[in-house]
Amino acid sequence: MEFNFKPNRIMHDFGSYRHFIRGVKKIGKTTLFRDLVEEEYGDMSNGLLISIGQETGHKALANLFAWETPTWKDLWELIDELVANKASNNFKVIALDTVDELVNLATDEMFAEHLRTKKFPAKSVNDALGGYGAGRKYVIKLLNDVIYALESAGYGLVFIGHTKVRDIREKGVEDAYQVLTGAMETGYESVFADKADIIAVLYTERDVKDGAVQSSKRYIYFRDDGFVDCGTRFAGMPERVPYGAKEYLEAFRTGIKNASGEKLTDEQLKAEAKKEEEARIQEGLKTAKLETLHAEVKKLCAEKVGMVSEKDFDSAVMGLFSSDDIFACKD
Repeated sequence: MEFNFKPNRIMHDFGSYRHFIRGVKKIGKTTLFRDLVEEEYGDMSNGLLISIGQETGHKALANLFAWETPTWKDLWELIDELVANKASNNFKVIALDTVDELVNLATDEMFAEHLRTKKFPAKSVNDALGGYGAGRKYVIKLLNDVIYALESAGYGLVFIGHTKVRDIREKGVEDAYQVLTGAMETGYESVFADKADIIAVLYTERDVKDGAVQSSKRYIYFRDDGFVDCGTRFAGMPERVPYGAKEYLEAFRTGIKNASGEKLTDEQLKAEAKKEEEARIQEGLKTAKLETLHAEVKKLCAEKVGMVSEKDFDSAVMGLFSSDDIFACKD
């Protein structure tokens, strides 16, 4: 095999990066996604919000394309549709609203898998699938499967999640300090936070005088200030900007310019992003076709060897190809 090594190139396309938007309830997380689609693409059919589990915040937002997936089965039916029939939709970016609810669905599916395989209910996540962290690892695998399936098909991803204030105690230090961070258990939060290129936290700053709020203003934080837990891979992005899609995108482009070192005008940057976006979508179409073909081959193989489950696909194929009967292998 010949290795053709090339230096990394900074992409300009919004959908080439993973965005993680966090904030307290009703602060405008889902609204920001809707506005980002409109501001970035000018066509609302270019963005889809997957409303997961019990999340229904999209119902108050006009023109937003959204699909409800209250169960794990519903979610994967939608993902299969988005992958198999990618050419039939215009979606360039997809939001998972919320990843907190996604974790809940994945946990329910893990317990269901335990019951299917062990034939008795699990007492807890730690107890599931044989214990020793197996249940937690399985949940994380399920979460990664969702991310991989959508990204491989060429969709840009926006994670939406909740925040909470946590008390942090450093080792050897008696006093605790507070941090506004993700609301999920750390292990699950890391699935999204570690993958995200931008973790943006929505936060309302209030001017309080004599115990009464005099004024308030929403901000989007991109840089950790010691209290707001956020961050980005791009040097030069501002610490915070006023809440808004236009402000978010301006901060994003500032980060891209600083990271790339290119002297591009805004129009040139947008033109580069458009070319990259089209290449990403075309590559996703190829992958989607391969994934669909792979699923069809698995199904045919399962039927051919009389399997009741597709889980034995790999061993069945190996069995066929180890056969001396060339016609069996061909079939």
